Amino acid sequence: MKLAQTMGSTSGGTPGGFTNGAGIWLSEETVDGKTLIFRGMWDKITATTCRWSQASSSDGGKSWQDNWVMQWTRTA
Repeated sequence: MKLAQTMGSTSGGTPGGFTNGAGIWLSEETVDGKTLIFRGMWDKITATTCRWSQASSSDGGKSWQDNWVMQWTRTA
């Protein structure tokens, strides 16, 4: 339950930033003895659109499983 308990935490922020048009923030959690990496990413940024996605990796960042993707479009 450590993951569920820390998801709402504000313990100093998550390291990351924008490089080459994409903003990536990473955090690690240990759940049931396994290290998981979580990634939040802003990308595909244009004057009228952008995308935010959240993913997790259980293999040290070699592969990612998206679990939430939002595509934003400006309407006005």
